[in-house]
Amino acid sequence: MKINKKELLLAVAITTILSASLAFVLKSLYLRGNSVNTDRMKKTLELYAQYRQDYDTEKLANSLAEINLTPQDFSIIIDKFIYYRTREAARKEAEALLKHFKLGGEVKTHETTFVSGMENQPFRLDAEILTLFEESPELVKKAFEG
Repeated sequence: MKINKKELLLAVAITTILSASLAFVLKSLYLRGNSVNTDRMKKTLELYAQYRQDYDTEKLANSLAEINLTPQDFSIIIDKFIYYRTREAARKEAEALLKHFKLGGEVKTHETTFVSGMENQPFRLDAEILTLFEESPELVKKAFEG
């Protein structure tokens, strides 16, 4: 069987174009990643650290209102931080999901805990908390050990 050079070049060209197209589509899908803003979680940890020093519930409630959190939201967030601090295996698994989430993937949850303003994104609360473990471990440590 003789291979025609024109047919071979055409097959290589088509394969190259299809591969490039697939790579472009996959790359564009992953570029639409989810951004994770941790400002409210940082403020929550700062408020928690301050509360542990002065135990001023009125001051805490006023500060929480400024960042649109209820005392119940505050409690849920602090409980999540404690959970991830004490269960390293669970945190490692959740961090793998966080990477998927940041790349734009959807994370389906079996059971979801919401705080104000996050009802439409089930993994958002965990994503913000886990991101702080990565980006600001000293802040997490200060809030709970300081």
